Amino acid sequence: PQVMPFVFTNVTWTLIIYYLKRFDLLDLTFHSSVGHSFMGLLVSFLIVSRSQISYNRFMEYRRHLSTAYKACREMAQYTTVYTFETQTQEAAWWRQEVCYRTILLLRLTMDALLWSSTERQKWEEEYFKYNR
Repeated sequence: PQVMPFVFTNVTWTLIIYYLKRFDLLDLTFHSSVGHSFMGLLVSFLIVSRSQISYNRFMEYRRHLSTAYKACREMAQYTTVYTFETQTQEAAWWRQEVCYRTILLLRLTMDALLWSSTERQKWEEEYFKYNR
């Protein structure tokens, strides 16, 4: 909606320049390739800056995901270390359950981040069929 006035202005100027040249009143056209090379430079700058923005965003998400992996790994290690004195079957099951749930949390986080590109619909069936 906000672009339309600029579109009409551009079309009007183009038609004016075309009719002035066609009826040999005034030639306002360029006869060199400076305009094309300038536009090529602008397009290449746009492509490079967009790819740099995408790469920076990817690296930021990678750092956040790395921090999440580290936190989950530390939580699994802490549960093992803090309950190491207790060697009952129940404590071993609890440690295994904590480790399983942290792995599940990381896998669900990755699926949530990748969902827009994969659009998998059956992820609940895959992750929540844990047999005890």
